[in-house]
Amino acid sequence: MYGRCGCVADAVICFDSIRNPTAFSHNVMVAAYAQNGYLDLAARTFDRTPNKDVVSWNGMLSGYARYGSFRDAKLFFDEMPYKNTVSYNTLISAFARQGNLAEARNLFNSMKIRDAATWNVLIAGYTQRCLCTHAREIFDRAPVRNVVTWNTMIGGYAQAGHLDNATELFGLMPQWNEVCWNALISGMGRNRRLPDALELFQALPFRDMVSWIAMIQGCVHSGDLHRAWDLFKRMPLTDVVIWTAIVTAFAHSGFLQEARDLFDAIPIKDAAAVNAMIAAYGLHGEIARAKDLFDSAGDLRDVISWNALLAAFSQNGHARQALGIFAGMDLEGIHPDGISFVSALDACTILTALREGKLLHEELLLASQGEIFVEASLATALVNFYAKCGRLDEARSLFDAMAFCDAILLNSMLGAYAQSGRAGEAADLFQRAILSGIHPDAVTFVSMVSACSHAGLLDLGHRYFLSLVGDFALAPHAAHYTCMVDLLARTGHLMDGEDLLDAMPFQPEYTAWKSLLAGCRTHGDVGRGARLARRATNANPVCSSPYVLLSRLYDAAGKHGDGISVRKAMDARRLRKPAGLSSITIKGRAHEFVAGGKNHPEISAILDELHSLNAKMREAGYVPDTSNVLHDFDDEEKEQSLSFHSEKLAVVFGMISTRGRSDPLFVVKNLRMCTDCHTATKFMSRIAKRAITVRDAHRFHHFQDGACACADFW
Repeated sequence: MYGRCGCVADAVICFDSIRNPTAFSHNVMVAAYAQNGYLDLAARTFDRTPNKDVVSWNGMLSGYARYGSFRDAKLFFDEMPYKNTVSYNTLISAFARQGNLAEARNLFNSMKIRDAATWNVLIAGYTQRCLCTHAREIFDRAPVRNVVTWNTMIGGYAQAGHLDNATELFGLMPQWNEVCWNALISGMGRNRRLPDALELFQALPFRDMVSWIAMIQGCVHSGDLHRAWDLFKRMPLTDVVIWTAIVTAFAHSGFLQEARDLFDAIPIKDAAAVNAMIAAYGLHGEIARAKDLFDSAGDLRDVISWNALLAAFSQNGHARQALGIFAGMDLEGIHPDGISFVSALDACTILTALREGKLLHEELLLASQGEIFVEASLATALVNFYAKCGRLDEARSLFDAMAFCDAILLNSMLGAYAQSGRAGEAADLFQRAILSGIHPDAVTFVSMVSACSHAGLLDLGHRYFLSLVGDFALAPHAAHYTCMVDLLARTGHLMDGEDLLDAMPFQPEYTAWKSLLAGCRTHGDVGRGARLARRATNANPVCSSPYVLLSRLYDAAGKHGDGISVRKAMDARRLRKPAGLSSITIKGRAHEFVAGGKNHPEISAILDELHSLNAKMREAGYVPDTSNVLHDFDDEEKEQSLSFHSEKLAVVFGMISTRGRSDPLFVVKNLRMCTDCHTATKFMSRIAKRAITVRDAHRFHHFQDGACACADFW
């Protein structure tokens, strides 16, 4: 009893008062320790247990599965002399909960005897990852279905937005209960099918608090605030938990003022209510208000409060301050949890702060005694961090060391390969993942088609695009069509790209038009480019890119008058091409350079070195590519303009700041790297004998010995 209530100290007193504790008494104590996360104490008590039975082993296994590492749980399971369905169900549930569905399914398949719980935990594992096709296969095979089986499958369909399937199964369910009603109401509301949700709510024979909250949230999601307020007033009982849930619903649906008014009206606020409002401010970019509320919360603050503030700063462009908040947790005696580390790693990723991120990695290793791979979100954040900092091999080593892999972690690694144009390695990893039982999702195929696009592999990319529906029964999104259009544009199949845009079952995204227009610029299709530029500007009237691309297309074709006309139209609309910004971190300090800027304190030394490098590059065969410079300049002005591109300034500053060293230079740029800077950086890498990585707005460029890993295709 004490153990289940979390009163471990009282449980210990009772246990110690027993003169000759039996196996039963030891089992109860092991369970008390294990259920509350005291695995070392649970293991010591387990080792002292006389005449261990299957209950003893299951109690310890449950602790490892819930609080330990999967590796420990699996090793312990393999050592168990006695196993029953509870043993298998415990480990299947642990694997499924963390997304390691391949291991869960293998264990399920190895069982000779299964009970209802066995089928239910595997169905739940699939539905939690929105893999409803696989969940339904298990559901249909289940020899006996209890109410949990039906509720899990209906809830999974509703959560994934497959409402027709959920409704059909609801109609077949032998006996309804409040869980399936609430799941269906919640699903209808989330997907803005408010009339259907209201019809279910009104027909519901028994309404609990979950029913009311689901219906109110549905009204908020659909923008019917009047009805949401009316339902809230009619609720038979309200407490701070319900108030907090409604505050969160308003905030997540874009109604910050209403969320604030409701928060102010809460009679007695608790930590959860304060945390919800801090998160709401962060969601809407109101970081000053989030900080004010955090500061005024006093004793109500907990680790969740710190996490909400940390996320608010990290996700709103204040990554450096976010790291300061993370450091402040230690000063205030707050122990960071996995969510804290994920936000801090995300901030390091934004800043490409390799040194700080590695320190966080080391802290994680220290805190968990080498076992950092328990939480999927942490593993994904670490892989993403190393990949975005240009350390792709380190990201892959970390990925391979994981004790498990799910679609989210797989997508992080595939996305890294895609951004570096390493389509072959992405394809190999994809195939290995499929063979090991990992189920790809829609994001997986965005990464695969994108990887092929950056490598110019049209046939392979097209096969992945078709495989999405044909082999994996996944619904295509607009992003898949956009990636496929980009692939067609890069490889010169412009007519096919335009036909695909016209035929796609979605409103084409602006980026799709822009990709096709960029293809026209690359392949010199002036007529199509002019037509696509009009469609691109209609899709996004406030963006300068279509004008810039079209003017350069005209200039390259010798139609300089048309190019000038486009630039005049751009000026008339007061549109400006974003300034090129590049940054490089030296000794932990980020240095930022603006195209044409001369404000850096070392600018004289940078320009002297750049002048010297230019002379050596010309001797080695470098010829400036002025095709991307506006025609309004003469040749000398064009070449002078190229010298002041931000990535060149950043690379040269990196060279003079680390003279005598051979470690790689890493530069981040906000725009696509131009052809001249790409060529120049290849020469620089050979002359200076330095590896240089540039992460631009589209991909990574890894330069070494006068060549780029992209093979000049980007």
